Amino acid sequence: MKIKRTITKTVTEEVEIPISEVVEEFFECCDWNPNDWDYTLDNFEDYFEYSDYEDISEEDKKEVLKKAKETFDEKVEKLKKEELSKLSTREKIIQFISDIIYDSYPEEGQIGYILTSEEILDEILKNGNK
Repeated sequence: MKIKRTITKTVTEEVEIPISEVVEEFFECCDWNPNDWDYTLDNFEDYFEYSDYEDISEEDKKEVLKKAKETFDEKVEKLKKEELSKLSTREKIIQFISDIIYDSYPEEGQIGYILTSEEILDEILKNGNK
């Protein structure tokens, strides 16, 4: 009679990963700030320190960080376009102002307590260049 037993074997293998994949992995799993490249860069460097990429050469690291900055700029531009598209018409701007007022529960004396979103937008446009 034979008894079966499960044996788990672990194999460690070093594989080459494209720079773009390393960069995308970072942006998917780590904290980054589209308003602050230095903050993002610090997190990226921490990522190198605490990930499987700990033995990366300085030359490779520079290449990855260069690609990371390019990707950062692309992502920021995309986010900016998305935000601007939400302000592309008067109706969208009025809806945006309405949402802000609704979420903030204005009290007497605060903007939005009496003024409508449309009146607020008109005042912004009237006084925007003063």
